[in-house]
Amino acid sequence: MFQNSRPHHRFNLLSSLGIFRQDRHPGSLLFDLPWKFLPALCLTLLSLHSCAIKSENPPEEPELEPSRVAIDTQLAFTTTATPEIRTPTETPLPENLIFGLAPRWLAVGEAALASLPAGTFPGSIQLEAMNPTDGQLKSGQIDLALLPDSAGVFVADTVLALAVPWTSEWEQVSREEAEAILNEASPFVAVIEWPEMSPTLKPLRIDGLHPSQPDYPLRTRWSLHAQPGLEDIALALAQALTGVMGDEPVKLTAVGDIMLARGLGEAIHTGDDPYPFAAVEHLLASAELTLGNLESALGDGGQAEAKGYTFLAPSEAAQTLALAGFDVLSLANNHAMDYGSQTLLHAIDLLQAQGVEVVGAGADASRANAPLYIEINGIKLAFLSFVDVPVEVRGFDTHTWVAAEDKAGVAWADPTRMRAGIESARSAADVVIVLLHSGYEYISTPSPPQQHAARLAIDAGADLVIGHHAHIIQGVEFYGDGVIVYGLGNFAFEDSGVNDSGLMHIWLDHAGVRSLEFVPVTLPQDGRPVPADPVRATAIRSYLYSLTRIVDP
Repeated sequence: MFQNSRPHHRFNLLSSLGIFRQDRHPGSLLFDLPWKFLPALCLTLLSLHSCAIKSENPPEEPELEPSRVAIDTQLAFTTTATPEIRTPTETPLPENLIFGLAPRWLAVGEAALASLPAGTFPGSIQLEAMNPTDGQLKSGQIDLALLPDSAGVFVADTVLALAVPWTSEWEQVSREEAEAILNEASPFVAVIEWPEMSPTLKPLRIDGLHPSQPDYPLRTRWSLHAQPGLEDIALALAQALTGVMGDEPVKLTAVGDIMLARGLGEAIHTGDDPYPFAAVEHLLASAELTLGNLESALGDGGQAEAKGYTFLAPSEAAQTLALAGFDVLSLANNHAMDYGSQTLLHAIDLLQAQGVEVVGAGADASRANAPLYIEINGIKLAFLSFVDVPVEVRGFDTHTWVAAEDKAGVAWADPTRMRAGIESARSAADVVIVLLHSGYEYISTPSPPQQHAARLAIDAGADLVIGHHAHIIQGVEFYGDGVIVYGLGNFAFEDSGVNDSGLMHIWLDHAGVRSLEFVPVTLPQDGRPVPADPVRATAIRSYLYSLTRIVDP
């Protein structure tokens, strides 16, 4: 590396020139620089020294006389007259109001007005069938308007459904296809309001979404608009309209036979409580109410009955059923008392302790036949359950288990008792559901006694009959004003037989059954239900639809 050979010198110049004051800055400032820069540095330091002398002795400035500003403050007092206070008067309400709404909502408007609390409006509200606009409201032509927007007081959401026959193989469309159906019409699809859906029809899912789901695309929001000063009346009327238009259905999910003994029972007993229903828990949880048929005794004790097959699920199975989301279980079947009446009563206690209600069995005839009432979304549901199965091949007769006045047991499908129980429930509930354990095992068509009992239930006032016992799928019949689901097969059951099954989503409203949707499942060798793959699901649905055409041609 190149190095300068000339010597460097250090100077304590600042101290010598008086710029660096030793009393303020102990020590010295040293410059280390080559000789050639020394003259320039000296000139710079001399200039700094001159400035320092001037700053220490600044020139004196003449003292200025402070200026004085005299401020004369004058206070002026002004007297004013006390203003006259006027109390604003409220604009009187008109004696008659005109409520504009589309012709399709006239009946809804009439029902809403009839339900208004007394004194809501002292005058009269006249319904005007029209297609009201916000402009008509602002111009004073009408006083109230039900409009398809969200700018006013919320009333309800209405949903359009694209409906096809229930046994149609058509299950869903894309949003683009749905828009084409709406714009161009289709001879194969009916466009109807979701609340007007009939169980003989089914709504097509749009991009996988059902009309009951919030993100379903064919949804319109309605709100109530009013003239200024009518806000309180509008609020009361909107609430009344919501009560009529916003009739939210109850989603019920029904499954077939549940037997939690054998391998499934062993899994539960070893601590794997969720195992039997883990693969379908999301399907069960989507409903507000889930029910099935418990096809086994449940508990830890008792003596097995002398019959062909006896099943005993462990006590922990009560928790398994609750975790899976079951709310109601039928015990009116030919296995509930496989281990005696005391085990039956113990099972009822275990289930109810987990929040699972039971129907169709009890400590005596009164409790075994008693309806179960549950209210959801303002809809009161009644559940009853009965059994009527033939004598077993090996001679066992389930009729010996019938509950009596002083005997625990099950509710038998005696026509007289069935009719009386259903009629009583009909008078106390909006919707009556009957669970019926009947028919022949592994026969796909309903037996004459099975069909007779199911139809009797509908004739007596039931809206829905859900059957089990055959262990295989059976058809659906739309009978009278009700629906009969004859058999949903095994749902959780270790068996060497047919392993195709399913669950039924059912939407209920104040009028009864609104809609049905069948969801196929399959049962592997251990009897645990899993959703069917798309190809298998299509085949299972097609089979159910073909059975339905037989019982409901």
